[in-house]
Amino acid sequence: EITYLCALQADGSYKQIIKSNNQPHNCWRIVFKKEAKINRFREALITLEIPYSEYPEDKRGMVSFYVGNPLVKGLLEYKTKTFDSKYILNKSNEWLQAFVTESWLWDGSIKGSTPIYCTTNKSNVTLLQTVGHIVGYRCRIITSEDSRKDSYKTYYRLTFVNTNKVSLQNHKKVLSSYRGRVYCVEVPSGKIMIRQKGNIFITGNCQNLTYHELYSVIT
Repeated sequence: EITYLCALQADGSYKQIIKSNNQPHNCWRIVFKKEAKINRFREALITLEIPYSEYPEDKRGMVSFYVGNPLVKGLLEYKTKTFDSKYILNKSNEWLQAFVTESWLWDGSIKGSTPIYCTTNKSNVTLLQTVGHIVGYRCRIITSEDSRKDSYKTYYRLTFVNTNKVSLQNHKKVLSSYRGRVYCVEVPSGKIMIRQKGNIFITGNCQNLTYHELYSVIT
């Protein structure tokens, strides 16, 4: 399921084709060049018992798959190929770990020992960052703007570092006055994940925090 989901999101396009009887038909078209991806996707289709058509390599060396069933669990929008965060975040920890690993294979790479997920979909990179922290990675979003053409989209790279250490050498502390309510939340696990300005950090239940820890949360 995870292989099928990530492959469609990365390399698929949802479109309408005209069948031999001149009737329109909605389907997924998935195109690959790398043999490893072709074999992995074909194996997923066979395992899930999903009917498909496979076309041989064309002049560009690309192999095309057509899947007639448009319903895909885990995808929210077909045209933008946005992951369904509600569906994915309700999965088990083991499922989420496999999902993160699969995302590197289809829409990313591994530089040295650091996996990187790449996309122009802000919703997807935000979800992958959240999932990455849930399963134990430290994830950082790097944004690249390309203004050479209006058609160029903002590009996001998400790095996954398998460590529980965070360097504060480049940390800039900003002091600001605050007047207002401070809400102390509590969850059964004692672990709270906070996102601020594209970054995520982990804190505990507020009643267990020291003054300095609480101050860092509200500032």
